[in-house]
Amino acid sequence: MTQIRQDAIKLREQIPEDKIIFIIQIMQGMQGLYADDDMKQRAEAFQHLEK
Repeated sequence: MTQIRQDAIKLREQIPEDKIIFIIQIMQGMQGLYADDDMKQRAEAFQHLEK
């Protein structure tokens, strides 16, 4: 496990249980950003193959 992941886990453990939902929402939002990039790359690759 990388140091940055270990640091993230330590910080997460300090967050009160009732505030964890906010962290989950942020992470889900970030995951959506990566999914958009991934879909864009897939679409571009597909268009390249069609050519």
